Amino acid sequence: MSDHSRYHEEEEMEEPEGWMVSYSAVMTDLCAIFVMLFAFAMMTKGVDQTVVAQTGAFSGWDIGVMEGWPLFQQENGGTGIGPSGGQGGTGTGTGTGQEDSAIDQFIKDLNSQLPEDWDKEIIVQSDLMFTIRMADSVLFDTGSADITPAAENILNELFKTLENHKNEIKMLRIEGHTDNVPISGGRFQDNWQLSTARAESVMRLLFRTTTFKGDRVSYAGYGEFRPVASNATPENRQKNRRVDFVIEMAQ
Repeated sequence: MSDHSRYHEEEEMEEPEGWMVSYSAVMTDLCAIFVMLFAFAMMTKGVDQTVVAQTGAFSGWDIGVMEGWPLFQQENGGTGIGPSGGQGGTGTGTGTGQEDSAIDQFIKDLNSQLPEDWDKEIIVQSDLMFTIRMADSVLFDTGSADITPAAENILNELFKTLENHKNEIKMLRIEGHTDNVPISGGRFQDNWQLSTARAESVMRLLFRTTTFKGDRVSYAGYGEFRPVASNATPENRQKNRRVDFVIEMAQ
């Protein structure tokens, strides 16, 4: 057989081998992709189960997870820190027989120690953060940043509970908010100044009546710039006029 014939035979024998190398490479890449997708799916499943377990710790509550600043609303249309549609009770518990977490017990204490008729809400953002929301009408006269005498009694009851859980609180931020109706006259130039003054007034009362210090407490005024509802109606404007106590729990 001539050299030329042998060359063609060898070339024909090598072609299947080269094709199989390419095919093996493709299959290897596909297997790697499938393994990555499977691992990602298992990770996602684990996260979903964790979220369910955490939110399940607040069974019996209407819990709104904050994305931006949405309004926390109970199913019965009312406000308050009690269980949905209920009149008191603990309203918390994991339902698994496990001990309550720090935030579970904190909310239980708020529910049991604070009067039910307050115009207030609790918003749970995560397992380490929640907000106590109070309407401005509970604390202040219209256009004023001076806490009313009746409101001082209300806040002192709240502050007692905060004091009892002081070691569990990493940071407390007191926020003032208003609607978008401009201020006309008075000591404040605009809603931003009013909201800031109100938040500071609440913080000063907290300092006078508890052992909290500035190392873990701050205040801020946001005016009309962080509404929880449209300002198109009087009812929604009332929702936007509020004081928020944003509590970050220690790890």
